[in-house]
Amino acid sequence: MPLKKCLIVDDEIDICDILSFYLERTSKFASIITATDGNDAMFKLENQVFDLILLDCNMPKASGLTVIENLGKNSIENVCVISGDIDMEVAKGFVDKGVKHFIIKPFDKENFLKKINEIVQVVEDAELAC
Repeated sequence: MPLKKCLIVDDEIDICDILSFYLERTSKFASIITATDGNDAMFKLENQVFDLILLDCNMPKASGLTVIENLGKNSIENVCVISGDIDMEVAKGFVDKGVKHFIIKPFDKENFLKKINEIVQVVEDAELAC
């Protein structure tokens, strides 16, 4: 399978750095791009297609839900919401939009990578089915 492209969207630069570090070690990603606010994320989503989108809920300029509504040509199947303070109402909003993958902060490297592998496998299976 060809190497994947990932977008990490989180207003905490340290989180972006940690997630990038973890993903780089998998050797599955040719490109890992970060955005630190919702507007920057939407601009990148409008101009590029990603195999994986890691998305925080609460960000400046535009929320995670707003970003979900502006995915461009990106698939909702490739989105994983990562948040430390997601309440049931917000979670329901993401689920209603089609998000199936969630990771709650704090998380450990092993559980994070397990979830990422599950998402990437779904993407690869979909590509093989076409």
